[in-house]
Amino acid sequence: IDTLHAELMPQDKETILTSLQDQGLVVAMVGDGVNDGQALARADVSIALAGGSDLATSMAQLVISKPDLSLLVEATEIARQTVRTIRFNFLWALLYNVIAIPIAAGLFTRWGLTITPAIAAAAMALSSICVVVNSLLLQRRIAHTCSK
Repeated sequence: IDTLHAELMPQDKETILTSLQDQGLVVAMVGDGVNDGQALARADVSIALAGGSDLATSMAQLVISKPDLSLLVEATEIARQTVRTIRFNFLWALLYNVIAIPIAAGLFTRWGLTITPAIAAAAMALSSICVVVNSLLLQRRIAHTCSK
């Protein structure tokens, strides 16, 4: 976090957000009150603290379960871990589809590269199992992050 603004009027919050966005910056807004609704709606990333107003929590993309700003660090780490897992799962599935399916379809028989349909089915099942296991491991990584 490079810049922090606090105790502003609702229109001042939106003016600052718009100014930062006009500079090409991604802007996060954390709020918990009715006067934060307008800025939360405008922000690229909007975060409300639980226990705040219904307007703030309904406008926010993320609601922190307790009114504790230190939980933002955990939420950021969980988001990073989730994105890494999604990218890995996508890459794994893409590699399978780009490599194994054309081989199983017989597109490379000319060069002696073939696999039986049973092996292709087993590879597809293994690919799915790897994606599911990796996603389940995300729960463990998140639990570890939250226990720190």
